Amino acid sequence: MGFREWCFLKSKCLTPQVEAPPPPPALDTCDDEELERLRCSHRVGWAPKELPPPQDGVEAFGDDPWFAQLEVREALAEAVEAHHGSFKILVGDPAAEIARICPSEGSAPLKSGAVLRLGGANGGFGEPDVAYAYRQLSRALHPDKNPDHPHAGEAFRRLKEAQDELKQSLEQQRNVLRGFSALFRVKDEGELQMKRPQCALLAEASRLLGAVLALTPQGFVPPGALQRANAFLRLPEGTWAWSTASTEALLAQWRDEKGQLLEAFTEPVLRNAYDCAPKRYRAQFLCLLARAAQLESDASDGCVRRTWSKVFEMFPEIQLWQELRQLILKKRQVHGRRPKRGAHGLVKMGEADWSSWAKRWRKLILAVLPSGEEEAAAWSDPELRKLCAALWRDFADPLEKEDGEDAATARRCLNLFRAESRKSSDVECQQGAAPAEWAFVPASDLLLLLGEGFVGVTLEGVFAAGDGARRARLAFASAIFRTMM
Repeated sequence: MGFREWCFLKSKCLTPQVEAPPPPPALDTCDDEELERLRCSHRVGWAPKELPPPQDGVEAFGDDPWFAQLEVREALAEAVEAHHGSFKILVGDPAAEIARICPSEGSAPLKSGAVLRLGGANGGFGEPDVAYAYRQLSRALHPDKNPDHPHAGEAFRRLKEAQDELKQSLEQQRNVLRGFSALFRVKDEGELQMKRPQCALLAEASRLLGAVLALTPQGFVPPGALQRANAFLRLPEGTWAWSTASTEALLAQWRDEKGQLLEAFTEPVLRNAYDCAPKRYRAQFLCLLARAAQLESDASDGCVRRTWSKVFEMFPEIQLWQELRQLILKKRQVHGRRPKRGAHGLVKMGEADWSSWAKRWRKLILAVLPSGEEEAAAWSDPELRKLCAALWRDFADPLEKEDGEDAATARRCLNLFRAESRKSSDVECQQGAAPAEWAFVPASDLLLLLGEGFVGVTLEGVFAAGDGARRARLAFASAIFRTMM
């Protein structure tokens, strides 16, 4: 039984069927009074605040569990709802539209979402949005209105095909979403999130990856820290964020050789959900996915399931992050030295192998992070954020200014993490905060790579548990002063 069939059975057994909400009135048929009513009801021009103001020029850090926070997901759904409250397709000249939908020979055909101008930067969409886009474009491109254009009929047929494909993909997205949600105790996504399921689907996929990574020791994790991480996933019934009946069963399903869960990450509907999400969440999803593959490779002498090759084909951006990660590995070691390899062929860094740059940051990391014996620093911790933002800039800024092949490669890869240009509503939402330079900083990977031997990451947060001794944390500014002495 494939993943689609599994999701379908889960959705039938676990989720009550509800009727689709009635479509909103077409904006082009509304008078000024009706538009004003829609603007108020959908809060047009209002952007829900699902993030705190950017700190140190960064929107999101590390393994911050946004995907397990109901208020964040509701705010994202409301933001898409607000967008569609004022969304209007501006149909161009029929000849230009026909040429766009039916490109010249040799050009790649448009995907269904692009044909109807839905998805991507416009956010998620549902059946009413598909119907509205089709209605607007079909009126202009109908063959009866373009008798002199030879490709009008072909463009009109492609519009109809795109409409049917998108409607079918919406039901597939909901089934996959229900399948992921069934792994946790809380399965009801809510009507608003199901109406346009793309962001909720990426959130559930990220929640699954986050849970798998949290239950697999990353770095140096003492037994007490691992027990606390397991407790996070066994929260009481009714607690929305993290709640699964059996952590062992979750890992067993993920590691199953048949790979039904991993197969879901090869589905085009998940790629569509990825394209509709904000950039900060796309970047975090890619880093989680890459780390899950790396952990499987490390645990099995470099072997991973064949399905991973299909996952990487579906998300080729992972290669950009892997290239950037190699540059971090290159910078952390002394030029010309080749560290020894330990178990499973993994690189084992000795004290003499660390570069002076890496040694300085290792001291800072050890000073700022808690010991891990009793607690971990959450990704919202201000001192942790200052540390990671400074570390990222210290790595990225020189690459922006240098010449050479590595610098050119890095600049291309760094675009994966740069913040998107903000709309006025976003800036207002952040209460006048300066626009962030970075949408996401892969802080988990940075700390694990530079803190090898003493940094650990779990669902609870991040810590430095090298020698087991308790020590007082230092503020980032104090840690800098002390390391300079």
